[in-house]
Amino acid sequence: MKIIVLYGDIAVGKLTVAKEFVKTSGFKLFHNHLSHDLISSFIESRDDFFWDSVRKIRFDCVLMAKKKGVDLVMTTGYAGEESDGYIKGLIELCEKERIDLDFVHLFCNEEELMKRVGGESRKKHGKLLCSSKLKKFIDEKGVGLSIPYVDSLEIDNFEMSAEDVARLIKKKLL
Repeated sequence: MKIIVLYGDIAVGKLTVAKEFVKTSGFKLFHNHLSHDLISSFIESRDDFFWDSVRKIRFDCVLMAKKKGVDLVMTTGYAGEESDGYIKGLIELCEKERIDLDFVHLFCNEEELMKRVGGESRKKHGKLLCSSKLKKFIDEKGVGLSIPYVDSLEIDNFEMSAEDVARLIKKKLL
């Protein structure tokens, strides 16, 4: 089994690229809002219990996919230390289960992120649509954070179509 994790800033295009990748790779899509939205449907607070529950759902789904021999492309944001518990837990799970795990860091400049955040495709999944909230997040966390303890395929998708990014990922990782 293989998992490819697409990560990057809010509005960088993770889900859009993942959908394109799925079209030609045989992988199945497990995007981060599936688990987040499930837990959000009955738990409102964003405390440790909430995030532990989201992580448990994600890890259980990885194990189900492994049992059925399904390759996954997953999406997630990365916000430094607050994301490390999930990322390190995923790495540990994949090592234990002998799952091939690759990371792809998508990034572009802040101006482009501000243009993309209000996009129509983001509304469907209840994603952040407000440029001022995105700006606040960027000011607090930074832009273009790469996970420092993993090797990532780094792709600046500022002037690339989602199809071209998906083709590049397929070429480099499959």
